[in-house]
Amino acid sequence: MSSQSEEKHRDVTNTICQCMQAPWTREKTRYGLKAALEKAKQSEPSSTEKLFLGEGFAVWVAYYLAISGHGHYEGPSSRAKALANFHGLSIEDRRAAAKMVSETNPYPSLQDALDKMLSRSDIRRE
Repeated sequence: MSSQSEEKHRDVTNTICQCMQAPWTREKTRYGLKAALEKAKQSEPSSTEKLFLGEGFAVWVAYYLAISGHGHYEGPSSRAKALANFHGLSIEDRRAAAKMVSETNPYPSLQDALDKMLSRSDIRRE
């Protein structure tokens, strides 16, 4: 992997890990999560969302939060550019990023929210 690819990989991966380690302060499931989860389940095996979902529901939720605006970028265009660059990485690099995120322990309130989500029949992963 080139140093530029490594930097893109690390930047987006760190943002996703930060989403995993942030407190969950919402009372309800984030709007659009259910539809995004269904899309991820139906996506191609090489798609980024499928790769993250393959590492676990918590990993996919962190990815979803990062791509839907909870990342730590200076603005929407910076986030979009970083994510577009990330999606352009090889499947191996994106899989490695998902694996790295999977090694991050969710913040306790996020873990509680994930457990509640997974107990719902309309969210439960097959």
